[in-house]
Amino acid sequence: MLHYWWVPVVLAMYSIYAYYAKTANENPTSMYPLVMLYGIQCIGLWPIIARYSQNLFFDGLLFDTIMLFSYCGTLIALGAAAGFNILQWVGVLAVVVGLSLIKACGG
Repeated sequence: MLHYWWVPVVLAMYSIYAYYAKTANENPTSMYPLVMLYGIQCIGLWPIIARYSQNLFFDGLLFDTIMLFSYCGTLIALGAAAGFNILQWVGVLAVVVGLSLIKACGG
């Protein structure tokens, strides 16, 4: 279980990334969120995870799933999806299911 130290790191990283993405979108004149987004993108966790992975397929699926849910969940929690109607939520669910199936089936 020690080789999954990266799970909370990915969760935190993409939650912070979503926060700065929303901040940059709301205040396009500020350079701070933009610089922070660039900085976060320079931190490549996946190459490190892939190097030491004991099950690359499972770890890739887990990494992408955590990335997807932490990013989207943070944006939802911050109110970025406040104006969504039921049809748009069904679309979001369809995208999540589709991406999960693609990844799970070896895509």
